[in-house]
Amino acid sequence: MAEVSHSQGLREALCHARGALVLWAAAAGLAMLFVPLFGLYDGLQGEITRQQMAVVEAQVARVAPVTEQELASLRAAAAEAAAVEEYVQSTLARMSQGGVPWRAVLQCVVPQPGSGVQLTELSQEQGRLLIHGVATDEAALAAYAAHLRGSPLFDEVQIERPSERYTISLRVRGYQ
Repeated sequence: MAEVSHSQGLREALCHARGALVLWAAAAGLAMLFVPLFGLYDGLQGEITRQQMAVVEAQVARVAPVTEQELASLRAAAAEAAAVEEYVQSTLARMSQGGVPWRAVLQCVVPQPGSGVQLTELSQEQGRLLIHGVATDEAALAAYAAHLRGSPLFDEVQIERPSERYTISLRVRGYQ
């Protein structure tokens, strides 16, 4: 019986040794597969990064350069704006030759932002300047009229239609 148990112990030891050998072989095989898989993964990550950079560079290249047509359009718009500015300046210069400081008049007539008063139209009628606009309330309109009355540029300031939509008539000093 001792021989049977000894041979059975030997078989179990061989079985365990084979199991350990198989386990080591499997671990070595996995390790050998891991190295190329890791290399493949690292290469793919590098390629993804390169592709992302290429996309960003393409987007920047698409946004940054202006085409000749766009550049010509921008130049034409700038030339048009410069011509309008020159026209306005020459018109103001001609108007000021009559002794009326029109630039100062226009600066005084334009309400301050947030004042609750907006201009919709400026017109001239028989030596009077008519200001048409919209006021948020009567207090804003009254404050705007007081501002105009306090200016030395105007002889007379009258609110002709005191309501949300108003008309103010004023006489500019020195203007007939």
